[in-house]
Amino acid sequence: MSRLGWYSRRLSGPGLGALVCAALVWPHPVSGQPRTRTQETEFHRAVTGALAHGDPDEARRLAEVRDADDPSAAAVLARLDIMRGEYAAAENRLTPVAEVNPISGAGLELALLYEYLGRRDEARPRLRVLLDRLRRSPDPLDLYRATLAARALGDYRLANTLIRAASLEAPDDPAIQTLWGELFVEKYDNREASTSFTDVLRLDDTWAPAHLGLARSLVDTDPPTARNMAAAALEIAPDYVDAHIFLAQRDLDDQEHEAAGAGLERALEINPLSLEARSLIAAVAYVEDRLDDFDAEVGRVLEINPVYGDVYRVAGNLTARKYRFPEAVTLVRRGLEIDPDNTRSHAELGLHLLRTGDEP
Repeated sequence: MSRLGWYSRRLSGPGLGALVCAALVWPHPVSGQPRTRTQETEFHRAVTGALAHGDPDEARRLAEVRDADDPSAAAVLARLDIMRGEYAAAENRLTPVAEVNPISGAGLELALLYEYLGRRDEARPRLRVLLDRLRRSPDPLDLYRATLAARALGDYRLANTLIRAASLEAPDDPAIQTLWGELFVEKYDNREASTSFTDVLRLDDTWAPAHLGLARSLVDTDPPTARNMAAAALEIAPDYVDAHIFLAQRDLDDQEHEAAGAGLERALEINPLSLEARSLIAAVAYVEDRLDDFDAEVGRVLEINPVYGDVYRVAGNLTARKYRFPEAVTLVRRGLEIDPDNTRSHAELGLHLLRTGDEP
């Protein structure tokens, strides 16, 4: 669906009146002074900029200046833990802060962590409460966070509405604009995604997530440029795990398994518990007929997240690229047994079934 539909950037409506019902009281540390919205926005921009520019040390410095029980600072420090696969440390950091300030950056980060680890009974009630409260705020940072909650809950239509509202209020915020582009990619609207990421790079041409986002939006139509954009992301942020995984996938497409292995090894050096990296490692083992290695890697993934059906979907996708469609069907079905609501798995299963000559 184009921008002229529910994705419309140019839809100008009556401000945020239909979306905003009430403002939130901004959460603040018990021991410190309340943070103003201006201070929170400045902190958000400084921290997202540091991370996008490949400078986690600066993000840490910015967070550690604040009180230990500051929700936004705790969220940043936990995000740095998560980027290294230190999930238990992140949870321990977030839990006491989120208990006091559930509608906050810390509350959102904890809910997203639970979702990533497959602890959905803990994640989704928190996400729903966050979404219900944050979507009522006129503040673009609240709307940005509400978008993240809506996306985690699978409500892409609402996520788009929220991020569009945030974008209208903060058109010069690269993090907000990048998130909008990511939503386009996830809904397979690569043309609009490309426009979004190009807009971000006009704001800041060293914003690594926009380089990777543009790579993802171009991968089907212009693979060489996509590869160059992902490489540019790594030049800016050498520890950007998602970019290492993206390039490993391209290496596999080009039958460069050794190069792919090196990229995935580097990803695991940064985050040894990356579900995405380990899933691709499992997929490589499967197509190379190293089934014991495949089973072992799947076991490692499911130990981190017991309902991570994508480990089988990714293997099915790579297997289908080798024209082994019946095996791809079997793999994706195994994933759906543990993650039956995975819409992407259902879509890919349909494609694999068509290629086997069976009805979806």
